[in-house]
Amino acid sequence: MMRARWVSEQPQPELPTVGMAVVASWWPMTYYWLSTIQLDADSPVRRLTEAIRLNRHRESASVPEMYVTNVYRCDRIGVVRGNPLYECTYETLAEAQHGHRETLEKMREGRLKYRPIA
Repeated sequence: MMRARWVSEQPQPELPTVGMAVVASWWPMTYYWLSTIQLDADSPVRRLTEAIRLNRHRESASVPEMYVTNVYRCDRIGVVRGNPLYECTYETLAEAQHGHRETLEKMREGRLKYRPIA
C-alpha cells in the first residue's frame, strides 16, 4: 500500500466502537475502511467459539473481553466490500486503542502489511 492521500476519522467514538476511519489511496477509487470494535461477550456464538478455542465440551460461562481491528476495501463514504484484508485482536481496551492508532499510522505511511485472515 502506498501513502494515504487523505484520512477521515470518526472523532471520539463510543463503545463498542474503539476507532473508525476511511483511508484514501492515491490509486483512483481505492479506499480502505479501518475499524476497531469491542466484541459482544454475551453473544451465544462468541461463548461457543471461546469454548471450542479452550477445548471445552460446554459453553464457557465467562468470556474474556476482546477487541478486533479490521481493514476492508470500501467506497468513498465507507460502504465495505468483500472480506477483511487485515485483522488483529486485543484483550484490553488500552491495547485496542493503541493498536488502532498504530494501524492507522501504518496506513497513513503506506507501511501496513496485509496478513491472511485464518
